[in-house]
Amino acid sequence: MMLKKKVTSPECKLNMTPMIDVVFLLIIFFMLVGELKRMAEEAVVLPFAAHAQEDKGGGTDLVVVNITKAKGVARTVKFVITKNEYNKKALEDYLAQRAAEVPDTSSAMELSRLKVKIRADSYVEFKYVQRVLLACMKANIWQVSFGVAPDPSRKKGNR
Repeated sequence: MMLKKKVTSPECKLNMTPMIDVVFLLIIFFMLVGELKRMAEEAVVLPFAAHAQEDKGGGTDLVVVNITKAKGVARTVKFVITKNEYNKKALEDYLAQRAAEVPDTSSAMELSRLKVKIRADSYVEFKYVQRVLLACMKANIWQVSFGVAPDPSRKKGNR
């Protein structure tokens, strides 16, 4: 009588090293993306608004223009986009160039899908915000929003 040998399969083991590598890469990716998003926003004191809404995010078709007072120089401001300073003419050229990159093909007019968010320091005069609005108008940019802070005196329940 012949006994059959029991055939055993090799043990199945799950190699965790590649999965841990992928998790670390994802963590690094999200940390960098978060840092790049913060780079677009200068430290400004935003004006309060009674009906401020939470920002829904941007994407590649969003330009954030920060308007802040220049340090050390009285009555001057600087226009900052992703840590780069622009004067009035350079800002107009930059917005026109970016607007040309994303034309709105659904419109019969030559408009752009580019969105501009203006974050002006509350101590900056409105004429500087108006300069950005005029630059947007010249570049056929019609989607403009303003960065504001929610009014702290209004509670969420009091609407």
